[in-house]
Amino acid sequence: MKYELTTIRDTKITLSVCVAGDDLSLTLYGGEKGHIGAVTLGYAHNGKVNYETLSVPEHKEHFLTRNLIEYVVPQYAKTCVISCGIHWDNITQDEIEQSVQDSIKLVSRYLNDLENTLQ
Repeated sequence: MKYELTTIRDTKITLSVCVAGDDLSLTLYGGEKGHIGAVTLGYAHNGKVNYETLSVPEHKEHFLTRNLIEYVVPQYAKTCVISCGIHWDNITQDEIEQSVQDSIKLVSRYLNDLENTLQ
């Protein structure tokens, strides 16, 4: 399942979803050069969200993957892995903020669709 959104500089961010039973694998990529910059695996244990993150040096996607794990796991998945790689050359702070908000919109769109399916 894929979701896409046109974002800054008329490029796309894509969310690819794989459902594995009660678990989710979410991949966000795009911009001028999609890649894998960070991966976070999260799971619920004893009422708390636990996670581990791997990130490529000098990449910042781990901030987004960690925040999304904290949101997705308690409500939508027993275990979730989120990978992310979104890149633009010479990105500004405003563009970073827009790309983060657009990435969150894509994940929210998927989760809303999931909720509607479960009702």
